[in-house]
Amino acid sequence: MIFQSRVHSSVLKNRKNSGRPSRAEGFVRRPRPAAILITLIATLTCQGLFAPVVEARQNTDERNQDAAATLLAEDATDEQRLAAARSLLVARRLPPLIEALSGEAPASSGIAVAAAIRQQRPTRVNGAVAGAPDELLQPLISLLERVDSSQHKVIALEALTVYPTRDAIRAVMSCIGTEHPAPVRLAAFNALRRQTGQEQLGTDVERWTNWWNEVQWLPEGDWRNLLARAQAQRAARLEQERNALADRIVETHRRLYAATPHTDRSPLLAQMMRDELPGLRRLAFELADRELLNARPLGESVLAAAVERLADDAPEIRAVAATLAGNLAGAVIHPRVLEALEREQDPQAATAMLSVAARRPDGAGVRVALKWLDSGHLAATPAAELLLAAAERGLLISPRERNAVRVAVRRRMETSPTPVLVRLLGVIGDSEDRDRVAEMLESPSLEIRLAAADALAPLPEWFDRIISVARNDPELHAMARRSITLHRPTAEGWLLLRSIDAATEQDARESLDRLSGLIGPREALRLAESLDDPGERVALLELRRNAAMERPGLISIRLQLRLAAALAEARLILGEPDGALEATDGLLESLPPEKYRSGRRRIAEARAAAHLWLGSLEAPEVAEAPPSLWLEALERCIADSLEHASDLLVHIEGALLEAMSESEIERFRTIVDRFPAALRATGEAADAGDVDPTERVTGETGRRPDSSRVADGDEPDQFPN
Repeated sequence: MIFQSRVHSSVLKNRKNSGRPSRAEGFVRRPRPAAILITLIATLTCQGLFAPVVEARQNTDERNQDAAATLLAEDATDEQRLAAARSLLVARRLPPLIEALSGEAPASSGIAVAAAIRQQRPTRVNGAVAGAPDELLQPLISLLERVDSSQHKVIALEALTVYPTRDAIRAVMSCIGTEHPAPVRLAAFNALRRQTGQEQLGTDVERWTNWWNEVQWLPEGDWRNLLARAQAQRAARLEQERNALADRIVETHRRLYAATPHTDRSPLLAQMMRDELPGLRRLAFELADRELLNARPLGESVLAAAVERLADDAPEIRAVAATLAGNLAGAVIHPRVLEALEREQDPQAATAMLSVAARRPDGAGVRVALKWLDSGHLAATPAAELLLAAAERGLLISPRERNAVRVAVRRRMETSPTPVLVRLLGVIGDSEDRDRVAEMLESPSLEIRLAAADALAPLPEWFDRIISVARNDPELHAMARRSITLHRPTAEGWLLLRSIDAATEQDARESLDRLSGLIGPREALRLAESLDDPGERVALLELRRNAAMERPGLISIRLQLRLAAALAEARLILGEPDGALEATDGLLESLPPEKYRSGRRRIAEARAAAHLWLGSLEAPEVAEAPPSLWLEALERCIADSLEHASDLLVHIEGALLEAMSESEIERFRTIVDRFPAALRATGEAADAGDVDPTERVTGETGRRPDSSRVADGDEPDQFPN
């Protein structure tokens, strides 16, 4: 980077030696822009880091006509219009530029002209250096008044900075009021500083208004003397020349950065952040953000350089430096950020610093945030966020501080209530303040309603109010869940949440699932027993079981067994024997046989039922299965026309009839009587050629009792003993 220091020192030296001359000396001849550019290009070429591109321009009538057509064409791209506007400005072809700025042309054409004026380099007309044509001023003012987009207004305001006239300043002054968006106001303040040289007025609307009221009606001679138009134009020309050099340096560094290996980029970024050229510093922060977005780590040298830039002269660089320092430091807030925040006066930079400090607030941050909260600037919102974070962490202990914050929040709420202010008032306010927050549960703004519910949800005395409002407002379903989670994480709370409508079915299901994972295991079991829908029961028990598996030491083995058994039984009801086995796999092997007998029995029976349903008659749990499980499995297999139904029938007749009670024998006969066709089909599929399985029950080969005989009063064959 040797070339960089040489070029910069040359530029800075020229700047220092180009001060305003005295009348006796006359104007000192300053270095010509062309000489500076040639020196820069030669230096960069010698270093092998920059290859200048020479673009030949032919300023002919044909090219100007093409540029005018492109500028006014509706189907041209923004890049094409901007290039056309630049070409026409260089050629001083004003009619198409004026037409583009008028209301008859597409708005994008006028914006392209404004952007070209903003970016215009000095051009020579009749041997003199000329800026933007005066003929474009009124059309440009008309464009500023006509466009609605903040981005377009900013471009128009920046273009007006080249016109230090009363008309231009009057147009810019109309954009500094609080009714305009923040980007527009900032652009207007920047334009005023460049037009008038009144840097000391900063971004204070009142001071600018008072100054303008005093000077706008001055005689023309006094006005010219006040603004020192010649000096302003000269300063603008010097700035344009400097920007031209800076653009080349920035572009060179961008290429150099792209060619640098990832492992060597941190030192280069740190060097660029410490550079005297603002454009190069801005580029460094842009590239650093890109590295973080691509998940590439940055070295400690980058953090150190970013911290140094917290004292930069430019507010926008102080802002990005604070943001980068916060991202690199992680959960630890660098003390230099807090030091910079205490002395910061610019809202833009303070906004970034307050956002970083809000991640881990402390006493110093609270004091500074209170100042910005009451300022009415853009930084009021991050200041409120910092104070809210401090209040939630219990840092607002001092009654004096709490009262000061409360008064400031109340004052802000009178004019511009925001969600963060509503939350803050709910946290630090008194009972009257919370009553006011409760009124905002009926606000037409969804963000305000959510903020009010969020502020009141932790307070048990507002539980009924939140539930009542949520019943009529599906958008507050999540807030109802939060309140139930905090104050009623029980089976009754779950049922209460289910009775409250959500905006969508998916929202309702996700909300219930989140609550299901938070209620205790005993409450989950109690709730599952009360649910009629087996699908809901399975969903609840699965969530609760998964939570128990993630933190196994928090609930007893007995409860784990009960959860698994209940889940397996619910899955059997749903017809999912595989799921029942999966829910109980591996639970019994590590347990001593003499313990947890009740839980072991339930799991063993559920597994046996699943194995019988699936036809796995050799499973160890099946050997201990009672007749009732065999009968249930037989009934299910016959209903599902499963082939192994005949195997179950054979086993029941051959091994279980003697152990079955009268009621179980009666149930067995009922099952066979109810599904004779399916039973015969499964018997034939299971063992073709055997005696019909119904013979074993009825005593007749291949034939069921005649229904007509039963209807005539004949009794069917007795069930075998």
